[in-house]
Amino acid sequence: MGVEHGPVPALAYRVAVGGWVVVFAGDANGTNAHLGRFARGAQVLVMHHAVPQAARGVAARLHARPSEIAAIAAAAGVPVLVLSHHMARSLADLPAALRTIRTRYPGRVVVARDHTCVPLPGPRARPRLSHPPG
Repeated sequence: MGVEHGPVPALAYRVAVGGWVVVFAGDANGTNAHLGRFARGAQVLVMHHAVPQAARGVAARLHARPSEIAAIAAAAGVPVLVLSHHMARSLADLPAALRTIRTRYPGRVVVARDHTCVPLPGPRARPRLSHPPG
């Protein structure tokens, strides 16, 4: 699905394998009203955490702020939100970003780093999303 990333084309992906669904929101700026519905039914939503809540101007037109990330994850009803694509500006006050997200999103939040593995929630054996070393 196309997502807003300022003037730059960007896509969100919905990947379904063996009964699990993972949505990768891509470089979304949080203005696409359909992204939450697109991610409904997924066990994991991966969102880029590239800007802080105070972002304005170009940064805010390119990436979702923490409050927008939380609103999308809450609308989707996903049990796990993975924050990826961090930048120095978004990590500068990570605790504040996480507090903002947790005010609107009640699920599990994972702050991804390179090679982070996330167990998929659900009743089956828990396969892991992983990125093999490279």
